[in-house]
Amino acid sequence: MTSLELQNNQRFDVSSIPFLSVDEFRHSVIKALSNGYRMIALTPIDRNVSEKIIAVFANNTSSSIHIIGGVFDKSKLEFESFANEFPQTNYFECELSENYGYIPLNHPWLRPVRKQNVILGNQPYQFYKLEGEEVHEVAVGPIHAGVIEPGHFRFQCHGELVYNLEINLGYQHRGVEKLLLEANPDQRIILSESIAGDTTIGHTFTHCSVKESLTQTQLSLRAEVIRTIASELERIAMHLSGLGGVANDIGFALPASSYGRLRTLAINSLALLCGSRFGRGLFVYGGVRFDLNDEIINSMKKNLEVIRNDVAEIN
Repeated sequence: MTSLELQNNQRFDVSSIPFLSVDEFRHSVIKALSNGYRMIALTPIDRNVSEKIIAVFANNTSSSIHIIGGVFDKSKLEFESFANEFPQTNYFECELSENYGYIPLNHPWLRPVRKQNVILGNQPYQFYKLEGEEVHEVAVGPIHAGVIEPGHFRFQCHGELVYNLEINLGYQHRGVEKLLLEANPDQRIILSESIAGDTTIGHTFTHCSVKESLTQTQLSLRAEVIRTIASELERIAMHLSGLGGVANDIGFALPASSYGRLRTLAINSLALLCGSRFGRGLFVYGGVRFDLNDEIINSMKKNLEVIRNDVAEIN
């Protein structure tokens, strides 16, 4: 396998990426997937040069990132789909097709990612449909009651049995990338915090890490620890939120309420640190705005102990 191996947040020169022929690219990608690597991107290195793409993989064993480049004929942007053997590549291939005109040959199910009803340029997309006299289709969304973001869900049902669910997203376009490029530097952290309510820490951590890596800014160990604790608290809270949502969607009210209670403990722990239950205001370039003390640490430990014990009891 020919690739550029990096650590997360490591600065590198784009010219160091090995760009291979189509066949060599395919061989290296299959090798990475066969070795258990997880695909995290499949995209052109430059949106204006669509014939040069990169496949990016995470190696969980070594905590490293591998980048494999491929050069295609601009008049023949196609490749044999990886998704039949490696399902994790499915949506990456759909997105590459939708955004840059690539054709993943023999793809198991080419679907829209953000355009709802067209694939391969402007070809109409047909939703999956189950045939039969007693079959019925239940359509939900894309507009929902409450505060959740838009999404369209089609259930193919026969009686009480749901045989297929097709999810259609991509309705909300806020132009975040353009806003970040055009914003005043002092506003970029605020924008990063506002991309998605369930990933305030995650997106801001990423944004700051990119800038710090490019400027070779060295963080103190304490700042890194505080950032990591905040990130883990957010991750715990949103996993609990997801578990509560699953329980609620099937009408299992008691666990749904319990998971909601425990999620509140997790986000309240973030509030102890920075005053915001979602972690807003914690990050600054080069470090963090708030520090931990013994009182905060002890309260967090108590909250996490309750979460650990109660999740075990619920499960």
